[in-house]
Amino acid sequence: SRAGRVGPAAESMCQKLHSQFQHTMLRVKDPKATVDFYSEHFGMKLIHKYDFPQWKFSLYFLETPRPESISKLPTTVGTLESEKYIWTMPDNYLELTHSWDDPADWKANNGNEEPHRGFGHIAFHIESDDLEASCEALQKEGVHFRKLPSQGRMHDVAFATDPDGYWIEVLARTKGGAALHGTNLAQTMLRVVDAEKSLKFYVDQLGMQIIRSSDHGDFSLYFLATLTPEQKARAPPPESAESKDFVNSLWQPVIELTHNQDPPSGG
Repeated sequence: SRAGRVGPAAESMCQKLHSQFQHTMLRVKDPKATVDFYSEHFGMKLIHKYDFPQWKFSLYFLETPRPESISKLPTTVGTLESEKYIWTMPDNYLELTHSWDDPADWKANNGNEEPHRGFGHIAFHIESDDLEASCEALQKEGVHFRKLPSQGRMHDVAFATDPDGYWIEVLARTKGGAALHGTNLAQTMLRVVDAEKSLKFYVDQLGMQIIRSSDHGDFSLYFLATLTPEQKARAPPPESAESKDFVNSLWQPVIELTHNQDPPSGG
C-alpha cells in the first residue's frame, strides 16, 4: 500500500541524521508588505533576517510560535541571537526571498497557473468555531479570498491569497488539537507526477511518515510529517477516518502531495 509506514532501515538512517521537515521558501516582490501581511493576519513572527549585498538579495524568516515558546523568541532580528534561534528551533518556519534587482513588472509564479502547475499552497490552522465568520473578519482586514467556506463543495476550507498571489488554505483547528489556542503554519502542498516515487523519496530518504491518504477518483492526497515518538504512538492508520483529525491536531506543518490521475500533457 502507498500508505505504508517508514521502514526500519530508513528510520534508523534519518534518526542518525536528525532529519525533519524544516521550512518552505517563497520568493516575494515587497518583503515589508509580505512580512506585515503574515504578521498581522496569520500571527507569524519575524524571527531572523539575512542581507547579502554582494549577491543583492535578502532572506526573511517567519514562525508561528507555540504559545509556550513566545517568550523564547529573539528580541532583535539580524543578530547572532536570532541566527542561533533559527538553526536550533524545533519547529518549522516560512522563508521569504527578495531579490533586489527584480524588474518592476516581476510577478511570482504561484504554481497554480498553466503551464507551471506544481507548488500548490501553504496553509494555516486558525482557532475558530466558525470558519466562515473568521474568514469574513479576515476579508474586512483586507485579505483577498479565492474561495470562502460557503462556496464550492468543501465547506471546511477556504483559500486566500497573499500580496504575491500565493494561495493560502485556511482551516479550522480540530477541537482538542495541539494548537487550540493559536494560529499555526499547517502545511505545504505540492503536486506530483509519480506518487509512488515521491512517497518513496520522502519516506525512505527523508524519514517522513505517511499520516493520511485519501483517494478521490480523479486525484489522490497524501499527507506526510516528521513525527515525535509520542505522535507516532497515537497516529491512526493513514487510510482511516480518524487520520484527518490527527493531521489537523498537529502543530508542526505537514507536506501534502496531490496526485492527479490524468495530469495535463507536459506537466
